[in-house]
Amino acid sequence: MISGIQDFGVTLGGRIGKILFGLLTQSLLAWNLGPAGRGSLAVCLVFSSVLYIVFSIACDAAALYFVASRKFSLSEGIIYTLIYGIITSTVAIIVGLVLIRLPLAFFEQASMANFRLALLFIPVSLLGTVLPQLFTAVRQFQLFALVTILSSFFQLVFTILFVWWLDWGVRGALWASILTGTTIIMISMAIFWRKYDLRWVKPSPAKLKSMFAYGARYYLGKLSNKMNLELGPVILAFFATRTEIGWFAIAARLTQLVEMIPETMTTVLIPRSSGDREGKSLLVARSARVTGIVSGLALLTLAILAQPIITVIFSPAFLPAVPFIRILAIGLSVRCMGKVFVAYLIGTNHPGYGSIAVTVGVAANIGVMWYLLPRVGVIAAPWGMTISYFISSAILVVSFSRLSGLNLRDIFSFRRTDWSEMMNFLLNLRKKTALSRR
Repeated sequence: MISGIQDFGVTLGGRIGKILFGLLTQSLLAWNLGPAGRGSLAVCLVFSSVLYIVFSIACDAAALYFVASRKFSLSEGIIYTLIYGIITSTVAIIVGLVLIRLPLAFFEQASMANFRLALLFIPVSLLGTVLPQLFTAVRQFQLFALVTILSSFFQLVFTILFVWWLDWGVRGALWASILTGTTIIMISMAIFWRKYDLRWVKPSPAKLKSMFAYGARYYLGKLSNKMNLELGPVILAFFATRTEIGWFAIAARLTQLVEMIPETMTTVLIPRSSGDREGKSLLVARSARVTGIVSGLALLTLAILAQPIITVIFSPAFLPAVPFIRILAIGLSVRCMGKVFVAYLIGTNHPGYGSIAVTVGVAANIGVMWYLLPRVGVIAAPWGMTISYFISSAILVVSFSRLSGLNLRDIFSFRRTDWSEMMNFLLNLRKKTALSRR
């Protein structure tokens, strides 16, 4: 049984390993930087992250889909990713250099030097995210898990070096992220080069266009999804103090760790959905139900134990983040289940529905925060995200129901056989994966 569920198990194991190292890293940052320093770091990372997602045109989702569906060879997927990555990152950096000169309150939350340094994280973040994901497209879940753990491990090592030992503060934390991404890119390319017969493929304008077209259809969803995560720190940077931003950043980071559960399931399901005409609709619905229950229990536990967790791991200075965690847990319990349906939408070449869902969610997030911030203060940020999660998840469910032909009762009626059928799926996954490689 252990070998039979290896693809899912090692992927989940990789996520868990990443979380454990990630918690140590976040704890180290919290104790060394304090709420104000953590807030400055969050604003710098949000700045680079938003620029990356705005100009990447969802090339990560496009590369994953085309390689998983075998419309691109692995060599083509890597080459086209590098082409898009270099072009879009260059544009993003140029735009970023212009933006940081604007007299906005946002850029008062950190030094100009740190904002410039954060721009170097854009190409590193893009390629360091896409290349490891391509391991899942060729069903190499073990390698994906390995690289996932190594990424979190190197982040911890570099954070210890630059933040704790050299005491470089926010600048050290940014260098830790940049060097971690660079290391992961080098490791991923070395594995691809050694394990696969990578070769130079002359770029095809038609394939570049098709990859761009797919990315463009999913672009709005990718942009909105990322903005939904980063919108809190972005808006708070104009209205709140660095300390308040630091509280929210810790709450968001901690609760989002639970998303490893739907992300693991989605990682496994996308290649399966891409290789099936109907996208394995019953399997996706069953996976969403099981994921919803497991994620909900994890978030409930986190909400109950939030105060001691914050005190021990992040220091008492971050205790005001506890109410944020409990509010976000409500929204994420719904989001974790809805996120599984994205695997079906991406795998069946319908990424536009995901775009609609998250775009509407972002609009709701902005509206709620705009209305509540002057009235209730910084607590408006988690409420905005929670309401947006409910709305976007509802749209994902309706889209999945419409495309799959399953009604809401089929989707949400939990059956006693769900657990056993999920186990059978995982049990047979490696066998079918092995056959597909022949």
